[in-house]
Amino acid sequence: METPRPARYLAYMTIKSTPPSGVYPDVPFSEYLEWDAISSHDLMKMMRSPAHYRYSKDAQRGEPSAAMRLGTAVHAYILEENDVSDDVAVLPPDINRRTKAGKEDYAIFCADNSSRTILTLDEHQKASNMADTVFACRAAQVTLDAAPHREHSLLWECPTSGLAARGRPDAYGPDHNIVVDIKTTADASPHAFAKSVANFKYHVQAFAYMNGLQALGKLDDSCQFIIIAVESSAPYTVGVYALDRSDVELGGQLYAEATAKYMECAHSDVWPGYSEDKIEVLPLPTWARKNYDRNQED
Repeated sequence: METPRPARYLAYMTIKSTPPSGVYPDVPFSEYLEWDAISSHDLMKMMRSPAHYRYSKDAQRGEPSAAMRLGTAVHAYILEENDVSDDVAVLPPDINRRTKAGKEDYAIFCADNSSRTILTLDEHQKASNMADTVFACRAAQVTLDAAPHREHSLLWECPTSGLAARGRPDAYGPDHNIVVDIKTTADASPHAFAKSVANFKYHVQAFAYMNGLQALGKLDDSCQFIIIAVESSAPYTVGVYALDRSDVELGGQLYAEATAKYMECAHSDVWPGYSEDKIEVLPLPTWARKNYDRNQED
């Protein structure tokens, strides 16, 4: 049995396809995904369980969901106004996939646009409306104007772990010292979106992008992470939020814990799920206990 390599070198195992540390403005997203380096999305899976991370690396990528297609299109329409045809193709409305001929036409259209995200006309219209609402929001437009570098692929060495790390921020602006991320959401109100930040660990992603851009000398340690959140149903309301620095620092702690767990699993080549060696006590969530106690008092 081959002896596992030290964890700090695992991210370099396909060095032939992974460039040196740096900023790469024109790397296609598909190529970026092949870089053998850890990303914040990888570490979020590690936070769920190492088994989920390992499965995500071994599994074949399936067809994108409708929500994923919409998110990709919204990003393209906002960040690549003049080049969206490179990434998005709109299905002609006269292709009827319920007929044999329509299915054949659809297969040909998909083959001709295999590198693009394929949208129905309704999906295209929704994505366009969402992008228009972002452009009409003064705070969002000022933020985007301050972050002219769009979808640059980053590769750096994590200062604490020595692992190769990668990230692809939506936009950043060295002159204004900001990183900008666009999120589609069901509810962009401050209270609801704060929950989304916690649930989807956007503060971990914020730390990763800021850490990478600082390591590469593009931003300094006083930079801000700003999210433009746009709702995915009419009237497609927009919220523009700067993450609190203490929350980004918490994201950094979670990032470090997940990285340490990754290194431990990589050394042992053991990728556990939830319960491996023991039965655990499972208490009710705090909110459920409080509701019960409140009902008892009534």
